Amino acid sequence: MKHFRLLLITFCLLVFVGCGQGEKAEKATVSEPEKATEMVKEESKETTEMVKEEAEKTTEMAKEETEETAEKAKKKME
Repeated sequence: MKHFRLLLITFCLLVFVGCGQGEKAEKATVSEPEKATEMVKEESKETTEMVKEEAEKTTEMAKEETEETAEKAKKKME
């Protein structure tokens, strides 16, 4: 009877310890999407900055061309 109890206790411990490790594995996989989300956020920030810089350059070029065109139009009208 003592051996049966000892085996039963050992079996229960193994089952419960094994179940606890399953949760750890699930928690590890939960962090993977979080890492991916952070990477996407960083990349989108970089892309946003690049787009802003390009937009500023384009706007500046458009202003210069508009001023030149306006000056040429004034000269033609005189």
